Parts: sequence; structure tokens; C-alpha cells
Amino acid sequence: MSEKQPRREKRLLKVEERSAPRLVRWRTERSPNGAAGSLRVAGKGIQMILQSGMNAPAAVVIAIVGLLVLANPTPADDLALWDFNYDLGQVDEMGFSNVNGYSPPPVEGSGTALLIGGVEPRFEGGDYALGFNDGWHGDPHGGEGEEGNYGWQTFEYPEQGTGDGTAGVQFNVSTEDFSEITISYAHRFSGRSSRHAALEYTLDGGFTWTRAYEYEAVNGHNEWYFQSLDLNNIPGASDNPDFGFRVVAIFMPGSDVPGYEDANDNRPGVLWDDEGYRPSGTWRFDMVTVASNTVPIYINEIMASNFETIADEDGDFEDWIELYNAGDESIDLGGYGLSDDYDNPFRWVMPSVTIEPGGFLLVWASGKDRDGPELHTNFAISSSGEEVLLTAPDGTRIDEIAPVPIPTDVSYGRFPDGSPNLVYFEVPTPGAPNSDETAQGKTDAPTFSVEGGFYTKEFLLELSADAPESIIYYTLDGSTPNEESTVYTRPILIEDRTGEPNVLSLIPTNMITGNLNAWMPPNEVVFKVTPVRAMVVKPDALPSDVVTHTYLVAPDIFDRYELAVFSINTDPKNFFDDEIGIYVPGDKYVEGDDDTGNYFERGIEWERPVHVEFFETDGTRVLGQDAGVRIHGGWTRRWAQKSLRLYARNSYSTNSFDYQFFTDLEDSSFRRLLLRNSGNDWRVTSIRDAMMQTLARDIGVDTQAYRPTIVFLNGEFWGLHNLRERYDRHYLARVHGVDPDNVQILTANAEVKEGNADHYNAMLDYIADNDMSDPVHYEYVKTQMDVENFISYYAFQIYIANTDWPQNNIDFWRTDTPDGRWQWLMFDTDLGFWLFSANNAQHESLQRLVLGNPNWWRFLFQSLLDNESFQSEFINRYADFINTIFVPEDVLDLVDSTKSTIDLSMHEVIPRWPNFQSLAQWTSRFNRIYDFAVDRPWYARLHVVETFNLPGQADLTFINPTLEKGSIRVNTVDLDEYGSPWSGIYFQTIPLPLYAEPKEGYHFVKWEGIPESKGQEVFLYTPSGDSTLTAVFARGNGPGAPIPGDLNGDGSVNVNDLLILLSDWGACANCNACPADLNGDCSVNIADLLILLGNWG
Repeated sequence: MSEKQPRREKRLLKVEERSAPRLVRWRTERSPNGAAGSLRVAGKGIQMILQSGMNAPAAVVIAIVGLLVLANPTPADDLALWDFNYDLGQVDEMGFSNVNGYSPPPVEGSGTALLIGGVEPRFEGGDYALGFNDGWHGDPHGGEGEEGNYGWQTFEYPEQGTGDGTAGVQFNVSTEDFSEITISYAHRFSGRSSRHAALEYTLDGGFTWTRAYEYEAVNGHNEWYFQSLDLNNIPGASDNPDFGFRVVAIFMPGSDVPGYEDANDNRPGVLWDDEGYRPSGTWRFDMVTVASNTVPIYINEIMASNFETIADEDGDFEDWIELYNAGDESIDLGGYGLSDDYDNPFRWVMPSVTIEPGGFLLVWASGKDRDGPELHTNFAISSSGEEVLLTAPDGTRIDEIAPVPIPTDVSYGRFPDGSPNLVYFEVPTPGAPNSDETAQGKTDAPTFSVEGGFYTKEFLLELSADAPESIIYYTLDGSTPNEESTVYTRPILIEDRTGEPNVLSLIPTNMITGNLNAWMPPNEVVFKVTPVRAMVVKPDALPSDVVTHTYLVAPDIFDRYELAVFSINTDPKNFFDDEIGIYVPGDKYVEGDDDTGNYFERGIEWERPVHVEFFETDGTRVLGQDAGVRIHGGWTRRWAQKSLRLYARNSYSTNSFDYQFFTDLEDSSFRRLLLRNSGNDWRVTSIRDAMMQTLARDIGVDTQAYRPTIVFLNGEFWGLHNLRERYDRHYLARVHGVDPDNVQILTANAEVKEGNADHYNAMLDYIADNDMSDPVHYEYVKTQMDVENFISYYAFQIYIANTDWPQNNIDFWRTDTPDGRWQWLMFDTDLGFWLFSANNAQHESLQRLVLGNPNWWRFLFQSLLDNESFQSEFINRYADFINTIFVPEDVLDLVDSTKSTIDLSMHEVIPRWPNFQSLAQWTSRFNRIYDFAVDRPWYARLHVVETFNLPGQADLTFINPTLEKGSIRVNTVDLDEYGSPWSGIYFQTIPLPLYAEPKEGYHFVKWEGIPESKGQEVFLYTPSGDSTLTAVFARGNGPGAPIPGDLNGDGSVNVNDLLILLSDWGACANCNACPADLNGDCSVNIADLLILLGNWG
């Protein structure tokens, strides 16, 4: 390692230079104002994993292990325990008040505690005189700062630059007749103390010392750092009357200048500084324990990614934990805690269940939270690495397996059973003795010399692996490499593949005949890219992860699409095999029945593993990860090109797609993504749903973000897919901040997607049993559902004439809380805007809902229309939309801009999928959208008049001549966004809410020509015909407030007031009756004139 490398990286090199016992745990306990962090060492060799909340570069611990494995702390016999919670008034009688002979006794067991290297207790008078101060918050006596909870405070450490590793605290404890020795303690650093400490132990009474490990105050001073060390694998630690350990201050490791680094926050790396280390800096210790462990229950085997190993009673392949009783007595595990969180050891509490001697107990880590007949925890295990803990009812850690990545269908555990030796098992054995087919670790992944991306010229790609005995296997067809794949021996030529024969695109993807949705082979050789997938294999280790990089090579590649690109790679059988392929008719197809086929199968059983890469328009590879894929959609699964649903799961790589795919969203982490074929609009325009949901983006209803992309499947051009958000509980958590485990999502006629339908069905029953025209009942319903959301949702769907709704494509949700209200989700609007001939601009979608025969999908809307208030709100909201978001010119602009984004790519999409017929025909299909946009407003308004038997429409113009004085809103239309004057068409006899909001220093006077509106900032106006309404605002803080200079009281200062002032010019005859005397000096003069002019207007 060169001298230029960071000092903390240098420190890691020292690991191999030392020998030490196995490290159980190094962690910072969470303090009231601090964050928790931990570092784990596990497996053969050294592995370091940082917990969240930790400063990664600073979280360095040096630990050497003869055989590095995890310990199993168990309920223990405390050979010695110091909690330092003495009665300070009696310390003289206890015989350790003399500084030179200072030795506080343990509160349990026997042993001696010493200060070494000149260190003294900290003297500050009072309760601090003997070195005692507030103790660790983990002390069973109570929380930090609680009266009677003390720690041992020490100071007078060596001068800067002297005494490295000689000063600190020492504890001598006999372990005679005891085994499985562990030590633990809590350590707190002050800002001026040494930031770095070493834990050392002796087996010969202090003649020689072995350094176990070094650690530091990674989160700065005034934090407690809990240390724990298992000495079970150290010969001589057990049954030894001369055992002891010490904690000493050490110089900053890796520093060119020897010296102590202070522990002050935000000062790492500072030595020899006036504001830095001082001998007077204090270290404080608490809960110093030497224990012998006795209970023989072990976490024996775990699986964190169970794809097909073993299913639970529901048929689900869940994570699992196997416990093993290595003793000769039965043990009841009732009250024991299982957890995946160091800060919450009792995350799941076990029921009373007995594990027999030599027996195994399988517990599903499924999140299902069941205590029988099979046991299920309320958490799952992350395959990327997550601690698994077993804790006794009294809070003592029984066993743990530290975070370690575990591949799919591979387990990790102890071999032999109950031993400290942790290995991977390629043949898992849940509920049975562990297999001897083990691997000591996982091979490091191969390195690629060139990142995937866009390239204009060919080049040579080099693959490399670290271990000398490694073999690299790779593929170029998108399939997953294995030991039968090509062996890497020389650089791979990555070149333009233009002209290479089609392969996957020649596989039929449906059996439809006689219409344009049928599969057709491409009209030309499709463009191809090069996916390189590689893995490394070496003896006695698990194969490495597969690394995938896709290379898009062509002279014009940067100008080819103007869209972002997905590259999806998988074993071809996952898509195209008759038995398991999700993209083909396959074995599930029944001849002549186009409602059948493999692509109609659902659920995780029909999810397939893929590798997903995402390239931005400039060719930058911004995402690359393993994921799952399913076919998405309903009826349109049968189309030749299908929609794909991508799943991020820990069982593949990570449980989120972490990138800001959508520029109009701030979100940069997604659990699910859709690559949509545009549903029923496939092969027509491919933009309908995206365009319509863009129109609905600001109406108070959830919509799915949109971005058109190009997809390559195993290197072959697969065409245009619209990237969309996926509605599910993870979406609701991300967008609405709700608990994803506490939501109810329903579809269609109250069919359950998440949770249950009890609340919704109860609401429907209430509506059926009560008269909705009664305001009392209507107000109650408003507490059960978000009526504003419902009105906007229905108004929009009705206007666009979506005939595939609401009998289909209707989802709604609520939080399962007392105040949770139902809200509706916008999706799959493809049949709107005249997709088919029946739903043109004249389509009577409003009458279809209001006047049609009652059924489940009309019931709610028809029932609520019985309420006059709801009916008025709906009609006005419908009018708002027609007057704003559906203005033809704006809609046409949006259609054109959406179309222009994909224009260039369609030159390649249409030959790939001949179903589009031709570029000219694709372009002509937009004419229906254009015509609908222009004609629909007239028909939509006509339908309102006819459906609700209204006398007619009212063309209203609203004027706000003084925008600086106030704002106006017409129902939901904020006219600040549209300017003045603004015109909109509303409906006669339907009360229209008008809102006037004066700005600071003004008040609303009235709507001109409507006397009854005077002073009413919220006014209900009932149109009777066309009209112009002007808002009048005036100076002052409220109606009637005097305006200096408004001498005639007309609400403004103008020439009439000026004439009054001039007529009164001069001295006032009566000082108490001189209104033009604005400044109160009993004279009308230039000063009053200036006041009047200052308020002009």
C-alpha cells in the first residue's frame, strides 16, 4: 500500500500482523443523542461490516483471530462484576479510598481492579471525589444520569507522545474451574482523552500481555462504547487463576508522528494541538464483567434467501433460522428473544416451546408472526447481511451470527453442529444435522476493465480475478454463467453487432391469429448489444456473484434513441421455455383459448431472476443489479409484446432500485417498477395512459410517473416500454409515508390486495342503510372516504371516456387506522381519449354511470349523488377540469410533446413489432386523440345539462383588477395561475363557491354587482346565465376599516377624495370635526395631501 493511501486503510493492514482471540462484538450502544454503530468480524479470515449510523472510514477495529468465528454469549456465571454503584458515603469503610492503593471491589464474584501507568481517579469534590460519575445507560441500575448509577472515572494519563499502551485500567480475575470465558464492559471517552484504546489480556498474572484488538471513539466523545470479547478459543483463558485483562490508551495507529489523538467530535486525525489531547482527559468505565457461559443453545443454521429449498405451511419459501440444543437437558425457550436488530433483541419473543437434547428447532423468519403450529418471526433476514440474535429472558445474549452476505438457497451456520466454526452450506439441512458439504467463504467477483455503456468503436474487454487458483467463466448471450460456460483465457472483443441474425425475437409470444395483436417476426434484423456476464470459481469456496455489464456499440449509438435504456438479461428458458417460460404460451396454453398461456400465470411462482441495467441518455450506466421479473397486466398479457414488472428483493441483491428514474419526482428509491407496453394502446399510439395521467397529475389523485425507455432482452432490441411506478404497499409508504404493513388495498368489487375489506364493506352497508340526502349521514361517510379525492377521480375518468372503468381498473386504499379514509388510484386509462370507435368525444360516459341500472360499480357514485352537496361539488369539479386541464390547446401541446419524445425511437420500434404496421399509420392514429381533445368539452358540458336536467350553462368571466391587493379562486381553480380576466363555463342553478383572499393590508369588499357578497370572502354564487364578476379589494385590515385618504368612504382613494381635501384646505373650524385633517394637526395642508396621495388607489 502506498504512502498516499488514507491512514485508516493502512490500519487495516495490521490485522494480519497480530494474533488474538475471536471478537464477539464491537459496537457503540445507542445513547440518548447518539447513533448506534457496530463492526463485526466473522468467518475464516477477516470480514468487517459497518452498521448504519457509523462513519465508515472511522469505524476501524483491529482484530486478529486464530480461528475467527462468532461467539455464543450465554446466560453466564459472573466470575466478577463491577457496576461501581457504591454508597459513596461508605467508601472509606470499604478500604479503597487511598489513591495509591485504589481498588474498588466487584459487586459480584471476586477480583481486583487497578489503575495502571500513573492513572488516578478523577477528583472534583463531592460525589466525584473518588472518581465516580454518571454510569452507562445499559447498567441495570437505571438510565444514564440517574441517582446511584455510577461509572469509574479516570484521568492523569501520560503526557502527549509518551507511555504508548502503558496507562489505563486493569482487572485480575481467576477463571479456575470455569470455561467459555467472556469479558465485557462499557467505555466512555471525554473530548480531551485519547481517542484510541487497546484491549489486552494476560494468562500469566501480568508478566506478558496479548493485544486482542484496538478500537476508537468513532462517534466522538461522551458516547458509551460497549465492548465484548469471547476467549473460548484461546488456550489458557479457561481454568486459569492468573487471568486478567486491561484497557490502555494508545497512540493514533498509522500516524507518522507518534502521539495520542483526542476524542473530540469532528477532530479526527489532530495531534499535538493546543485544543487536543490532554492527560487530564477522562475515561469512564462501567459494567465490567468476566463471565463463564453455560447454556448450550446455538443459532446453528440460517437461510436468508430461500428460493426453492423448503416451503412453510403456506407453500411460501421464507427465510429460516435453525436452533440447536448441544446439551443433555431439555430447554424451554419461552420468553427468549429472536431478532435481526442489535438495538431490539426481543423483536420477536418465542412462545413456550421445548427443544430436546441434541434436538433442532426450525423457526421461519417470514414476517408472519405466528406461534404455532409452525413458528414464524415478525421479521425476515436480509441476504445482503444482517445480524441474527438469540437472547435469554433476562436480557443475556445467548448466541448471535453477525451480518454476512448469504447467496440464494445457500445456508450459513456451524459445522460441526454447535461448534464455533461458521461455514456456508451448499446443501442446507433445515431441522437436521448440518452437512459436511461446506464452503469456507465466497469467492470475490471478477473485475471488468471497461464499464458497461455506450461506445462508438470496438474494444477489448479484460476480466480479472484476485485469487491465483480462480477460473473465470463467462457468457455473451445474456444467460447466467456456470462451470460449463466459456472459460476466460484472453480479452474479449466487444464490437458492433449490427447484422447478426435474430434469435429470441423469432420465438412466438402468443398464438393469436387474425388481428394486429398477434405475434409477428420482425421485419428486419434487429439491433443487438453485447451483455457480458462472468463469475469466478475457486476450490473450497462458493462461486462468486455473477457480474454483468452490457455494451451498446454503434457509430451512432449516442443519437440512436434519445431515450434511456434498460438491459435485461436472464437464462432464456426463464422467458421462453414451454414449462417455466413466462413470455410464451407454453404448457399452460389451451389450443384455441387466448385467455390461457404461461403469461397468464401469477404469483411468486412465476417470478424469474433477471439482471437489470439502466443507462441514461448519455450512455452512463447508473444501475446494475439482480432482480425478479413477472409479466404484468390483465387482458393485455396476451399481446405479442408484454408488460414487465420488476421486483427488488434482498434475495436477489438489494430490496430497492436506487436511482432517480423520474426527473419530476424527488424519489430515488423504488421497490417495484413497471416496464409497460402501453396496455390496450400498444401498437396504436403507446402514449395514451402516460399522457392522460400527466393531465391528472395535479388533481389530488395518485398518478404513476412516466418515462419512455428502450429495452434490450439478452442483447436483442425489444422495443419501447413505458417506465412507470407500481401501486402497492411500498408505493404508499414511499409517497404517503404510511406503514406498509398497516394498509388496506382493494380492487374491483372489494377484492383484497392488502389487508382486508371489512372497513370498506361496512361503509357500503352504512350507505345502503341510510339516506345520503341527509347531511348527517353524508358527513359521516366523509369520515370514511376522501370525498374530494373520489370526486376528482370520477370526474377525470368520466371526461376521458375510459370505458374499461369502473368495472375494471379501479383500486382504492386506506391506512388501517381509526382515521384512515379510502382514496382512489389512477391507472390503466388506455381506453380513454377515443381508443376504440365507441368511446369517441360523444361518448355518454356520465349517463352510463348516473342513469345505468344499479350494480356494484355504480352503487357508490349513484348513492352519493342523492346528496345535493355532493352533486354540486361533482358538477363544479367537472366544470373546473373542462375549464383548465382539458383546454384543447393545452391538451394538444401535451400530446405533441409526448409523441415527439418517442418519434426517433419509433423508426426502430415499428420494424421490430410489425403490429404497428408503418410509421405513417402510427402517426395517423394520433388524429383520434386530437379530435377528442377538441370536441370533448362541448359534449361533456352537454351531458351534464342533460343528465342532471339543468336549465343550461353559464359563461362566466372573472376579473381581478387589483392583483396586488388580493387573489381569487373559483371553486378549485386558483386564478393566480391563469391571470385576469379569466373565463370558464359553469352550470345554471348549481351553487359555485367563490373565494377572495385579500393580501396583507387589504380586505375584500365585494363582488361588483352582487350586493349580498359584501365582505364575504367565501361566497356561494348561483349562476343564472352568462355574467362578468369583478372582485373588489380595498386598503385596510378588514371590512369597514378606515383607509387614510378615503374621505367619501367608497373603499378607495381617488380624485373624489382629492376634491374633498382641497375644498377643506386651511385651518379647521372644528378640530374634532375635520375629516380631511389626516395627520390631526387641526389644519388641512400639504402634509394631509401627501398622506392622501400615498394611499391613492
